[in-house]
Amino acid sequence: LSVKKNADQLSITSAAIYKHFESFEDLKIHLSLFCFQEISELLEEVTQLRANSSARLEYLALLLRKFAVKQPGLFQASLFRGEKEPKELASLRNRSQKLLQDLF
Repeated sequence: LSVKKNADQLSITSAAIYKHFESFEDLKIHLSLFCFQEISELLEEVTQLRANSSARLEYLALLLRKFAVKQPGLFQASLFRGEKEPKELASLRNRSQKLLQDLF
C-alpha cells in the first residue's frame, strides 16, 4: 500500500492525493474505515444465514476471499494500525469482532 500505487490505480498524481489527505497515515486510516465498513456488511450478511457454524464460516471465507481478490489494496488496509487511530475505526473493529463472535 503506497500513495503512488493508489494514485496510479485512480489515474491521478500523488500530489492530488495529498491535496485531500494530510499524510499517508491519514489516507490509510480513511481506507481502513471504508474497509471495515465493507467487512461489517459482509459479516451482517453472513449472520442472516440460517445455517450451522461450519456453513457460515465457509460462506464468510468465500466472501472475504472475493473481497480480497477484487480489492486487494483495500483488504490490505484492514491490517493497518496507526498511532492516531480514530475512535470510529476502533469502534468498527470492535463491531466486526462482535459480529464474528456472534456467528459462532
